[in-house]
Amino acid sequence: MLACVLSRVQAALDARGEAKSSRELALLKVVARRVRGRVRGNFRRMDVNDDEIVKELADDAFEREAYGWDAI
Repeated sequence: MLACVLSRVQAALDARGEAKSSRELALLKVVARRVRGRVRGNFRRMDVNDDEIVKELADDAFEREAYGWDAI
């Protein structure tokens, strides 16, 4: 997504110049900050592994042929 936004902003800059591309530059700033936050969060979570818990829940649902906590 960031590559797409960068490409569109670059196209706007090339076509209209920096002064007339302020909206595109603002969009890039917002998108880049959000992407940075997601990437940093993903790196922090790399060492957190809940695969065993997910597997236990999936096995339980498979054995019951339904979710055990389903109210229906």
